[in-house]
Amino acid sequence: MRSVLAVNPSSAGLQHLDEIASALLENDHDAAADFFDSLIVLVPDSARQRSGGVPPDHEVFTENLKRSRSTTPPPTGAVLVPKKGSHLEADLAEFVDFPVSEAAVLAVKRAVVKLYKEAKGNGQVLALKAYPWRGQYLFYDPSESPDVCLVHWRWWMNGRLAFFLWGLNVPLEGRVAQAARRRKKSDAIAGRIDGHRLLFWWGGQPGRNQPSSEYKGPKIMDMGVLLKNDDVAFLQRLRDARKPGRLDREGFRDLPSLLALTGAIDPDDKGERSPELRLSDRALARVLLDVTSTLQVPEHWSGNITEGLWLALTKSERIRDLRIVIEKELAAGTYVLPTVEQYDPAESEVEDVNPFKNRDGLHTALPPKNKVAPWSYK
Repeated sequence: MRSVLAVNPSSAGLQHLDEIASALLENDHDAAADFFDSLIVLVPDSARQRSGGVPPDHEVFTENLKRSRSTTPPPTGAVLVPKKGSHLEADLAEFVDFPVSEAAVLAVKRAVVKLYKEAKGNGQVLALKAYPWRGQYLFYDPSESPDVCLVHWRWWMNGRLAFFLWGLNVPLEGRVAQAARRRKKSDAIAGRIDGHRLLFWWGGQPGRNQPSSEYKGPKIMDMGVLLKNDDVAFLQRLRDARKPGRLDREGFRDLPSLLALTGAIDPDDKGERSPELRLSDRALARVLLDVTSTLQVPEHWSGNITEGLWLALTKSERIRDLRIVIEKELAAGTYVLPTVEQYDPAESEVEDVNPFKNRDGLHTALPPKNKVAPWSYK
């Protein structure tokens, strides 16, 4: 079939048909759905095309034909084939380190080239600028919680390229590139769930072709679709990509909604989600202990325990029993904290990694501006 469809070099987007067919054969419907926004143009064999002039009359309309024909013979010569390669394609290959979809509109390609070319000219790495570490205010004091800070730092250093690529969401060429970006996103989400609740990336919302029908949270459009639907939002995303902490402005609004919308606090998912995509039972028990505490905290710190998954969490007998065990351990001082592999200064010497500590031994990230009242389980 491919040999029939690919008879003319002017055809475009055939690789997307390959990707869709391959994904469907592998029963990977999500991967196939990623390509349904792609442009596919099938052009017939050159020998079957007219080189110019007016198309022949259809037999249905021949009797009523009123127009006159030109007696000038049509120009001869082969059908024009678009010239392969351009300055734009060369710039994409030189400055952008991922394959932009061939079917992406020129405006998207030009915008991406400009973004990366400008960053390189200024000696900047876009992911590092959009997701900085040094000098940023944390939700906790790193000197009081050094292990939490170390886990946070490692996850942030490993994940911020994934944060940036997902937040920018340029249409990619081929299943391999798209699958690689999804894997990076999945790894980053797993780190977010596995780590301390105070380290945060607010992006990672699903694409519009991927969420289940039950999902009611924010979605992300790739840049091609965004340009077509909302050119102002398209330009805003490009501006946000150049600024710290702005690219995920359309992501999850707060921690409780993120945990609920992603199913991370679902205590009875019946094995439908991978273990790394939800909190462990011990973590859920700690969450339950916190949200049912009498300590007064801002509303956005916890979910509404009278509805949805937050209510399900309070009703889970398994989690309630574990909560009682953990509460006793905390009161007795026998609660065992998770351990973390010791910090190696060589970790800070890797390219594009912000140092964990300054030369004076102080953390490069800062404690919160507003001190939070001490928490007590007694």
